[in-house]
Amino acid sequence: MKLFYSFYPFYLFKIAIFLLVAYLPLSITAEVSNKDQSIIRYHIKNGEYQDAKNLIEQLSIVNFNDPQLELFATEILILEAENAYNKKLYKTSYEKFMKANVKWSTHPLVQQRLSELQNIKIVDNTNASFRKLPIDSVTEQPITPDQLQFLHSRISFLEEMILEEKKIYRITTSALLGTFFLGILGTLLLFSRTK
Repeated sequence: MKLFYSFYPFYLFKIAIFLLVAYLPLSITAEVSNKDQSIIRYHIKNGEYQDAKNLIEQLSIVNFNDPQLELFATEILILEAENAYNKKLYKTSYEKFMKANVKWSTHPLVQQRLSELQNIKIVDNTNASFRKLPIDSVTEQPITPDQLQFLHSRISFLEEMILEEKKIYRITTSALLGTFFLGILGTLLLFSRTK
């Protein structure tokens, strides 16, 4: 019994180190900043859904399963479905509303449109006439100061993302190396005590 009590603090130390290393990555998770949220809202407000989805996808790499990003993605899906519904693209609209219903089943617009689409023949109305402009009539628009400011903020955001990824890589690497060295140290201590 005396032998057990001599190793008791050592085992407590090992358990504490294990718990620290196991829960360290959970405390490192990053959150979506207000700046990122405002950029996403800017894209959504201006109808630039693809840009917003690209940004959400980039942020999801670092912030996987973030509820705020999932909410933004669902909001975009609902807006795209509504646009398709207004263009009488009922099949596309129905598919997008069904995807949105899986994520946000209590949204009133989703429920309303799904009930309306059940009474409509679900096909895309491709009879809408689209007028193609000749290539010569398309002119390049100058960049406005708002667009330039947005581009600068986007570049700074991407630079911040790269720095955050490097920080996470360094922290993860140091945690793994620390775990490795603590394991070696624990093994050496265990064998030195048994001799």
